[in-house]
Amino acid sequence: MPNPLSPLQTEAVVAALRSTGSRDPDVLRERKRSCSAPRATRWLGLGLLALGAAALADWLPPGPIGGAPAALAGGWLWLRATRARSTIERGFAEVVKTPLL
Repeated sequence: MPNPLSPLQTEAVVAALRSTGSRDPDVLRERKRSCSAPRATRWLGLGLLALGAAALADWLPPGPIGGAPAALAGGWLWLRATRARSTIERGFAEVVKTPLL
């Protein structure tokens, strides 16, 4: 099982899209969606949760002591989700632009 926190590689996305054996845009879009769903959505959800916890912690007595690390973790997870989505889009664009062999 791959490490869920490891960054996505464009080559892995291209290989996953080419493994469908189809050039049909609907099939490729469905495979792209299944590639992005587990990682990017999980990271984005965790990032939003951490940012929400940071905002809540800033209003409670511990204040910035608890809120600052949660905000940093939320920002890092949000950045990871954004990078994962852009990697998937780059891989999809690469598969679509290559000529049929």
